Amino acid sequence: MATAKTKAKGLTSRVLERLRLKIQRSGITQRAVEERGGFSRGYLSQLFGGAVELKYWHVLAILYALEVEPSEFFGELFPRRRHPALESLDEVVAERSEESSLSFELARLFASGVETIGDLSKRVGRCEAAIEELTGLGLLRKREGGLTE
Repeated sequence: MATAKTKAKGLTSRVLERLRLKIQRSGITQRAVEERGGFSRGYLSQLFGGAVELKYWHVLAILYALEVEPSEFFGELFPRRRHPALESLDEVVAERSEESSLSFELARLFASGVETIGDLSKRVGRCEAAIEELTGLGLLRKREGGLTE
């Protein structure tokens, strides 16, 4: 079984490789990233070569120099794991895509892991109350299969 130190070293290599790839794809030179990030000339070469230990602030400085949000970078590096039940829910949502757009949107939010059941329940309650209010004001009319303006 790998030790925490071994896992951390492997993770550091992944982060460095992903940073190097981001720089290459950005079209910005490594020197320009050094200037924007406040690094001395040649520092990134040392960092990528292993002569300098990677620190968290290095990652942030490089990302900001590239105008990449840390959440985007780390989201790509560590994709959110989805519960297997959500995978089957995706299938149900796809099958019912022709149902009302509100129900479909709520199911999609849950399936993507954006909202919990409690959050969805509250949202549904607010939506239903808003629909009733708009219907009461005559701004929406009920019709078979849904609502109309």
